[in-house]
Amino acid sequence: MTRRVKITASILVVLPACAAVAAAQLTATGDANAIAFDRAVVAQANRAPGFSATQQGLLTMRSRQSGNVRSFELSWGAAVIKPRWTAVAERLTFAQFGGVTTWITDNLTPICTRASDCKGNLPAEVLTDFYGVYVRFEPSRGSCFYLFPGLRTPYPGTGTPWWSVGGDFLGPPRRRGADTVIEYTYRFGKTQVAQEIDTVVTRTKVLRSGVVRVANGTRARPPWAFTFSAHFTRLQKTPSMPRLTLCP
Repeated sequence: MTRRVKITASILVVLPACAAVAAAQLTATGDANAIAFDRAVVAQANRAPGFSATQQGLLTMRSRQSGNVRSFELSWGAAVIKPRWTAVAERLTFAQFGGVTTWITDNLTPICTRASDCKGNLPAEVLTDFYGVYVRFEPSRGSCFYLFPGLRTPYPGTGTPWWSVGGDFLGPPRRRGADTVIEYTYRFGKTQVAQEIDTVVTRTKVLRSGVVRVANGTRARPPWAFTFSAHFTRLQKTPSMPRLTLCP
């Protein structure tokens, strides 16, 4: 089950799906039993009113605000954290209707590492709906959003599916206690290849988690190989979108 990440691939996870290559039409090859199982998982996911997820390892951000001056950028797809940027932990919520995404919110918390400027970047929330992408800094209940025209995120646009089936499935589904594990590879960007391992609740066909390991490809300098992971919760009812109040 692939979750769409805008690079050139999709992942059930991250994104993911845990995390997702935006409009790429992926084909499914490899083990027929794994493909059939994955199709059942995707069908279950597309019927859900929404999901929440926690994810780490995919995004870095630059998030600053001082008076009337503010800047916000996201980056993904590499192991390198650029100067004055920070790694982030994500807490995603997205709603679905008719098998497509209707809105997405992503709460981003800076992570302190040796390479991260976690103190120089503010926590932020990114909200995507049919009309645009909005950001609020140091989010709190009732705080206002700024419209950021042209801001790119790694997730599918509203009105498009979050989940799809694609990749080269490496073997039959494997039982692990009450769960089933499937493993597959797919292209991630122009030269990289991702290997994804998804864990699914066997009885309900509900995605539990996914781990994606992306290889260097031909771009070995600086290092581009990285790993990200996500844990998912299928929501029982349509989540409420945050109140969208624009800042003056």
